[in-house]
Amino acid sequence: MSKSPISETIKAKLEQYEVERHVSEFAAQAEQLLEQGRSRAGELAREHRDDLDRLLDRAAHAVDRRTDGRHAARIGQVRHQIERGVERIAEQDQDGR
Repeated sequence: MSKSPISETIKAKLEQYEVERHVSEFAAQAEQLLEQGRSRAGELAREHRDDLDRLLDRAAHAVDRRTDGRHAARIGQVRHQIERGVERIAEQDQDGR
């Protein structure tokens, strides 16, 4: 009596438990949740853009004060990158484009 190779046993168990279908369903749910999160992030960015600007101002001024302005140029660069990121998030339409 010969035993089937382990790969055949694994394949049979995967089919028995419908692993491929479960993985596909999970992937679809994950994609849907990510899209909902992206959409919500865009809404929040649009709704709170002024608050974000004020927060960035306060943070930049606090770091400038504590470093005596030594890193003002770098802080300006980082702030600009953050503002661009928030802008991109806020501009996304419902399709995530």
